[in-house]
Amino acid sequence: MEIFDKKNNLIAIIHFASDFKEGKNFYTKEDADFQFGSFSLKAGENIDYHIHNLQERNINKTSEGIVVISGKMNIELFDESKELLFEQDLNTGDAILIFQGGHGIKIIDDCKFLEFKQGPYDEKKDKKYF
Repeated sequence: MEIFDKKNNLIAIIHFASDFKEGKNFYTKEDADFQFGSFSLKAGENIDYHIHNLQERNINKTSEGIVVISGKMNIELFDESKELLFEQDLNTGDAILIFQGGHGIKIIDDCKFLEFKQGPYDEKKDKKYF
């Protein structure tokens, strides 16, 4: 599920646990500065050995990903003017990639989740609360 603001900017992509399709599936375009995909592979299938080449990149915004390992959370997504755009409960196995705008999280049931974003990261420079 893709979430857009009023100007048609991609704010986030949600991947629900029930969304898995066979094979390798990427939900972002190749030029996106943060990539998001799901994999559903059969026993015996492999991803060939590989190294990612050193490549200089210029990234101006911090994208953030969350994968709910267990429990339940509610996530609210805001546009750049801090207007609420969307709200969704995320459950065990669900994931979200947030590209821009703001967000807040409320824990509904005891929740374990993974968060990932580009680094280096300096909370004083990279985050503004509202």
